[in-house]
Amino acid sequence: MAVALTVRAVHVPLKKVLPKSTRNNNLNYRRKKMMPIVSSFPIRTEQNVNNRKLPILLFDIMDTIVRDPFYHDVAPFFGMSFEELIESKHPTAWIEFEEGRVDEMELAGKFFKDKRSFDLEGLKNCMRRGYSYIDGIEELLRNLKENNYEMHAFTNYPIWYRLIEEKLNISTYLSWTFCSCMIGKRKPDPDFYLEVIKHLKVDPASCIFIDDRLQRPRGSGCGFIPKKGGERLRNVKAAIDVGINGLQFKNANLLRQDLSKMGIDISTDDRYTSQRLAVQYLYAIGNVAVAVAGRVFLRKNLVKHFCSTSTWDKIVRELVPFTASALLKASKNSDDGNDMEVLLSGVAPLSDEISWLKQEAARGNVPLFNVIVL
Repeated sequence: MAVALTVRAVHVPLKKVLPKSTRNNNLNYRRKKMMPIVSSFPIRTEQNVNNRKLPILLFDIMDTIVRDPFYHDVAPFFGMSFEELIESKHPTAWIEFEEGRVDEMELAGKFFKDKRSFDLEGLKNCMRRGYSYIDGIEELLRNLKENNYEMHAFTNYPIWYRLIEEKLNISTYLSWTFCSCMIGKRKPDPDFYLEVIKHLKVDPASCIFIDDRLQRPRGSGCGFIPKKGGERLRNVKAAIDVGINGLQFKNANLLRQDLSKMGIDISTDDRYTSQRLAVQYLYAIGNVAVAVAGRVFLRKNLVKHFCSTSTWDKIVRELVPFTASALLKASKNSDDGNDMEVLLSGVAPLSDEISWLKQEAARGNVPLFNVIVL
C-alpha cells in the first residue's frame, strides 16, 4: 500500500511595514500582502469539484474559536476600566485596521482620540498572551477535519490574525480565507457574504456560517461603536438573508449538537483514529530511521566530542523500547488490517536499521518482549 504524506509550513512571520507612500497610495497592494494562510483543505478546482464534500463550514474566529482578549485584557493593559477604554478610543481606527485601510503604525498614531502614544509591541504581546482556544472547540474542529469537511475563517480581524496563527496554528483545521483585512469588507456587510459565495463557487445553501453573536454592532470589538438608532444588522441574520445557513455559537457542545441536527457527521470513527495513529507512528519510525542512518558516523566520529559511550547507550536504551512501543500501540488500537499493512510497508525498508536496534538492545540488555505501551 502506498502512502502519500503532505507536509506544509504553517508559521508565517508578520510583514514589514510598508513605506509611507505605499501605505497611502496603494491599498490594493497592501491587501495583496495579506494573503491568507491556507490549510490542507482544497479550494474548488475543476479537478476536485465533483468530490467536494458539502456543506462548507464558515467560522467566525473571535469568541467562536478563539478567546477575544480585547474584552478581558486590553483595558487592564492600559490601566483603565473597559468603559474608560471605550470612551477614550478613536471610534473608527480599529475598523479601518480590520479593513486593511491602515497598517499597525498608523493605528498606533490614532488609536486614542487624543492621539496619545503607547507601547504598540506591548499591546500586541498582551493580545498574543490572551489568545486561546474556546473550551472544546479544537476537538470539534479536529473531528470535522477527520470527516473531511472544508472549513474557512470568515472573520472581521486585522493583520494580527497572524499572531493568532503563530500561537494556535488554526490553519491545521481551516483556512484563513475570508479575513476582513484582505477583502476590505466587514460583516455584516452583505457584499462580504456575497464575496464569500462568489469565491467558493457554491450555492449559498451549501454553506453553514457560525458566529458567536446573533447581533454585533458595527465596529464591535476593539472599534466598538454604540448603537446609533435603527436595528443593528446581525451577522447570522445577514448570512441567512443571502441564503447561507446560520448558527449562533454559544459553546462547543451546543454547536456540536446543532451541527449534528443539520446532518453534519462529527463521529469519531475508530478507523479514522487508528489510521491517524498509524501515520503518526510511521513519522516516529521515520525519525528513528534518520537517527539510525547516521549511527556509524556518530559512534565513530562524534561520540568522543559530544557524549560519552555511556550517554550513547542511554539514548539507545530509550530509543529501542519507544520504537517497539509505537508498533505495539498502533496494532492494539487498530481493528483494521489495512492499518497494519500501512505500518508494515513503512517498516519494511528499515530491516537493516531494525536489525541494528535488536543488536543494540541485546548489547544493552534492553528487553523487547516486555515493553510498556505508551
